[in-house]
Amino acid sequence: VYAFYLGICYLKVGDYRQSCPLMERVANGTSTYREDAQFFVALCAQKTGDKPKAEAAIKKIPPTSPYFKAAQKLLREL
Repeated sequence: VYAFYLGICYLKVGDYRQSCPLMERVANGTSTYREDAQFFVALCAQKTGDKPKAEAAIKKIPPTSPYFKAAQKLLREL
């Protein structure tokens, strides 16, 4: 949980390079924030210009996620 919220803080101040590793750790773990973190991995990757990483992260977000629609929008913007 700590890594997720610290990653959110880095996102809020625009420090995507600090946020991404934290979000990846959460997304690859067993946290209940796993799906949320996956969206933020995609967002960080998009903001840093890593299109392949953003696409890969978006594809892992299930349709049941509250971030699914936002992720699909992000995918169209890549």
